Amino acid sequence: MSPLMGLLGVLIAGLLYHTCVIAQDDNQACYATVGEPYTHFGTKTPYSVVLNKDDSEVKFPGCRPAQFWLTARHGTRYPGEDDIELMARRLPELQQTALKNAAEGRGELCEQDLTNIRSWSLAFDVSVENNLTPSGEQELFDMAKRFQRRFPTLLGPPYSPEKHKFQSTVKQRARESGRFFAKGLFGDQPVEFPKSEKNHPLLQFYKTCNRWRELIDDSEASRHERYTFQNSTHMLGTIDHVSRRLGFTSNMSYADVRLIYDICRYDKTLHPDRVSAWCAAFSEQDLKVRG
Repeated sequence: MSPLMGLLGVLIAGLLYHTCVIAQDDNQACYATVGEPYTHFGTKTPYSVVLNKDDSEVKFPGCRPAQFWLTARHGTRYPGEDDIELMARRLPELQQTALKNAAEGRGELCEQDLTNIRSWSLAFDVSVENNLTPSGEQELFDMAKRFQRRFPTLLGPPYSPEKHKFQSTVKQRARESGRFFAKGLFGDQPVEFPKSEKNHPLLQFYKTCNRWRELIDDSEASRHERYTFQNSTHMLGTIDHVSRRLGFTSNMSYADVRLIYDICRYDKTLHPDRVSAWCAAFSEQDLKVRG
């Protein structure tokens, strides 16, 4: 072999080794140590991530604010009863399997991520199903404070039932969202809320809209789009990657990956300042596919 061929062989071997080391380091990356993890989780995105941080007073030359009107969605809520029951039953099974896989030398989780999954337990039960969470209460309280700073002449105390009108749907999460928004504006002053109306024609207009039910809620086309997404190249790639991260020898089901994604985002919205243990199963790209 010529000296040149020998040198090329060494260089190629070195490049291959370097590539393998990079791939291994990427696979073993610790979610627990990521400074700013990806937290755009669709409707479960922590509000602190996307809020408008500009709370300066709104001013336009020659104008003054005359009215403030806000229709708002409720704050962060707990999952529904069926979802909580499924989480309580299935997630401990997946937890034990992932830890067993790691003990047998499979998977791509670092030790800290494994420790977090080992220490994880479901933080809620069916008694709070669909209710507003403490983080959801804080979201509405803080939102009111920011609006008050932006429109002090309209939203400043004291509360007046003639000037300040509130309305919510019958759901606990909506009533409590309204109550904490009012508390952000007026502190502990009592605030009047009219009796909530079932299927409110403004706040829940879709409940009485047959066209919405037919074309969206109970639509074969909507179900087809869901099926298409679940079987898309992007989603199948995510399932494959999550399965490898957790050490499974064959691909997990879509339902299990979806469940892990749900607890990843629920835990993060419940405690925005803490590491969400199950999010370690996903890369940032995986989360973008799901979100």
